Amino acid sequence: ELQKPVVARRGHFAAGKYNQLQNTPYRALSQALRELCADILAKPSEDVARWRDRIVAAVGGHGALLAELIPNIELIIGAQPPVMPLPPAEAENRFHLVFQRFLDAMASREHPLALFLDDVQWADAASLKLLRMLLASPETRHVLVVAAYRDNEVTEGHALRDALEKMEQAGVPTRTISVAPLDRTTIGWLIADTVGTQVADAAELADCVAAKTGGNPYFVREFLAALHTRDLVHYDEAAGCWAWDIDAIRKLDVTDNVVDLTAGSLRSLPAATR
Repeated sequence: ELQKPVVARRGHFAAGKYNQLQNTPYRALSQALRELCADILAKPSEDVARWRDRIVAAVGGHGALLAELIPNIELIIGAQPPVMPLPPAEAENRFHLVFQRFLDAMASREHPLALFLDDVQWADAASLKLLRMLLASPETRHVLVVAAYRDNEVTEGHALRDALEKMEQAGVPTRTISVAPLDRTTIGWLIADTVGTQVADAAELADCVAAKTGGNPYFVREFLAALHTRDLVHYDEAAGCWAWDIDAIRKLDVTDNVVDLTAGSLRSLPAATR
């Protein structure tokens, strides 16, 4: 949903996701910025040339540092010469400075930049340090970072919690949005909109779905799909509308675990499909 208004205002939107089992440094940032470079490469050649000049002017002879993180940037700025090796601490500071300049080049009032980073509870320490430095810098402008994470996994002493506290102390403007389960009213709207009926007519089904799923959005969707697969929610051709067997749904012995429900759906498939 965020992508639509950003792009409509000639902004850039890019997304990346951290992975618990593939926790390479800067993983989500690398994904997002590769996506950003791909968007630039899809533009007319004269636009690509303008972006090339802008990036080269910003990073100077240090483009190789970016190419390690964003390989397809060399398709924009050309092959980059190697940089002079430095001791670890100095090399990190140089990388942060080059990355800052690159971000400054990519984000402007005319072309603001929105980065969506998912599963940040699994972000590596290097990513968190870079993000903290970027967001606390007065040089970072026209950039919005949306970081999604599972707060039940970010306990006291977690690296992400520490990074967030340090950003607040540095005066970084932040807003926290807690995403709670869907309430009964919202589930009623969702079902009514899905089957094309009035909210009042879907009230009993909404009550049942809310009770069996606890409002977990993914569970709600999977549960409704399972009801349809079992023909407990079906389209009545004669009546020209959707119908359901509310008594059978209430009696349905359904797991309270969305993983088990999904696994059960997979087990119901033919062996060749599995």
